[in-house]
Parts: sequence; structure tokens; C-alpha cells
Amino acid sequence: QWALFGLLAKYNGELSWDKPEAEDKVKKSKERLSKGLQEYFSIDYDPFYPYSDTKSYKTKITLIPVQSFEESEESLRDEIEKIFGGLSKE
Repeated sequence: QWALFGLLAKYNGELSWDKPEAEDKVKKSKERLSKGLQEYFSIDYDPFYPYSDTKSYKTKITLIPVQSFEESEESLRDEIEKIFGGLSKE
């Protein structure tokens, strides 16, 4: 399920069959992930859009790939350094 979560994040929350990582076992993983998210977040709806609407597994939540988060964090550190870098640490 973590692998599927990572794939969904990689593709901005949507995994269609034209992606090379899409395999037959994705369907079962999606079912387990859906149930796990419903239990963990105490929600009574499917956290995925209906497959028939999107022809893909698409989340109703925003997922951010770790790489993008790390790049954003680095960018934020650079911005903070630009703004506050000239201040003395006395």
C-alpha cells in the first residue's frame, strides 16, 4: 500500500494504466489502501474518485512526492537565508 501511495504521489494523485508501473495487483492494493485511509481518517466515503469517471485511480486528496517536498524545503531555506542572512547572530 505504501508503494501505491508513493506511485500516486509521483503522478500527482492519479495512476492510469498507461503508466509503466501500473500492474494487475494495483487494483487490490487500491482497495486495501482505500479501506486503510477510511479507517485511519475515520471517513465514510471512498478517498478515490470513481474509476468509471476518471479511467484511473485518482485520489480526492492532494499528494506531494517526497522529492518535491525536499525541493520546496530547500527553496524555503534559501529564501529565509536571503531575507535574514545579513542579520547578526548576537
